Amino acid sequence: MSEQPQRRRRRRRNRRPVERQTAPPDGGESAAEASGEESSEGGSDSSSQEVRSEGGRARGRGGGTRSGGRAQEQPRKRTIFGLPRMSFAILAGLLVALIAMVVMQQLFPPSNVTEIRGLLAYPDQGRRHLAEGETFDTYNSSPPTSGPHHDEMPAVGVYGADEDAPFNQIPEPVRMLPLLESGGVVVYYDPASAVADDLLTWLRLLAGNRPYLAALPIAGLTEMHDAPIVAAAWRTLLPIAGPSADDEADEEDGQPAWRAQLEVFLSSGESGYYERYVLDRDGQRQLLEEARRE
Repeated sequence: MSEQPQRRRRRRRNRRPVERQTAPPDGGESAAEASGEESSEGGSDSSSQEVRSEGGRARGRGGGTRSGGRAQEQPRKRTIFGLPRMSFAILAGLLVALIAMVVMQQLFPPSNVTEIRGLLAYPDQGRRHLAEGETFDTYNSSPPTSGPHHDEMPAVGVYGADEDAPFNQIPEPVRMLPLLESGGVVVYYDPASAVADDLLTWLRLLAGNRPYLAALPIAGLTEMHDAPIVAAAWRTLLPIAGPSADDEADEEDGQPAWRAQLEVFLSSGESGYYERYVLDRDGQRQLLEEARRE
């Protein structure tokens, strides 16, 4: 009899109604769902590991991770200082060529003498100024083109051969060395030649724009140089033949041959000699201005 009440109490306990779990008011997951997820964790661990392993292999093949293999390299931009390599190489080559050209010009400057047909070049005898009463007679050219000389310069201009012409007191050729020293040109002519009048007319037109240009007559110049005209610059002479009997052979570009040669010699460009040999321009310019004032 003592065991029956115990059995009844057990039955009563089993018959107690089970409390229903309501969803949380914040809309969260229910306990069943949570328990379901917990129960399924064991089964999903293996699948998630497989997914992660497959993702790792995929990333390894794609180059996203170090453990998955060698990373996929991005193509490098072949530039130097922001320029394509080819463009940079071309610019560098041009710069090197320019520097080399400048260096060569400094090491090997262009010659001061331009080859002109019939040009005579003489060794430089210096430009020492003679003391008062001192003379020097051993010049290596006639007329002189270099060597010791007095620093006084005569009036510069186109000297005529007759007494009525301007500058009738004709200076000696050696006195014109200060003018050659200043980069000037002296045109010597034979006053007895047929070309003398035309030459003087043309030179007087040029002399207005060329302060370092002079013309002097020398009797017998044709016999000395086999030419009625001789242009002189520092250590340089250019004998120029006069007009010939053949008019066509005496023409160059529609003008006399002697005039064409003189134009080249008197030009200030690379092919000319006017103001080419400037050795003492500042000092001689003052002498030139003083001579013109006289």
